[in-house]
Amino acid sequence: MFSIFYLIGCADMAPESVEEKITHVYIEECATLKGKQICDFVSTDEYDQEVWFHDIEGPVLLDLSAMWCAPCQAVARDIPELHAQHPEVTFLTLLIEDGVGNPPDSNDITGWKNSLDLDTPVWANSRELLTSNPTEIENKLYLDAWPTFYVFDENKEVVEYLRGYNKDTINDSLESLY
Repeated sequence: MFSIFYLIGCADMAPESVEEKITHVYIEECATLKGKQICDFVSTDEYDQEVWFHDIEGPVLLDLSAMWCAPCQAVARDIPELHAQHPEVTFLTLLIEDGVGNPPDSNDITGWKNSLDLDTPVWANSRELLTSNPTEIENKLYLDAWPTFYVFDENKEVVEYLRGYNKDTINDSLESLY
């Protein structure tokens, strides 16, 4: 059964009414992100080089974040500790928006990494990679709240999809990989 987590996060594209929320949850459950394999995508790293998602070996925690989002910044501060507990998992932050909502560039990535003392990969992309429709995930990543996390196994199949930030929930999801 697909778990839906409504955690602390920056709401984005959220349903407005109870009826829309029920429909939204139903669609999300029916789409069942678990077990899907996300198509490969290209991003840029802090050296302004193209990097491909499927080139990462092993399991991955993918963090979709925006630089203006306070919960996204809280996640980034906790990544070193979480990574130390799960060194076999690649922690990848994919910045989608800079501080004013534009696609980030290599300077934004470097600033994010330096200000938050990160030694894990941070890549940049844009909203073109995202969808707010959970049935369209073959070529896009589903996002309706900041931050959003995907936990992928070594085959890049979705093991868990998490909306918002809760350190214990992320830790539990990573432990479920073993």
